[in-house]
Amino acid sequence: MTKTVYIEAMQIAVDSGEDMLYKDYDYTHVETTYRAATKAYQEAGIKNPREEMSMMEVHDCFSITELVTYEDLMISPRGKAKDDIDAGFLSLMGRFPANLMAG
Repeated sequence: MTKTVYIEAMQIAVDSGEDMLYKDYDYTHVETTYRAATKAYQEAGIKNPREEMSMMEVHDCFSITELVTYEDLMISPRGKAKDDIDAGFLSLMGRFPANLMAG
């Protein structure tokens, strides 16, 4: 059975990384991911992505990147991605299946 996937918005945000050298950067998030998500959600009319979206695939070059991305995309609250994983929220049978194809 095939399902139709609708893309309501797309954004890209880039940066040289130089800001990490000059700011009080805590290395617990990727600011450009957060900015792109905020703009895409605004474009798509999404106010609460955790409630209004149904699934996602994210790039996970490292295990921690996957968790940070869930938080930067506002699916998991800051510091709570592990809790969502442990609770099954992001699993195949969970409320918000994520990275079902291994990222």
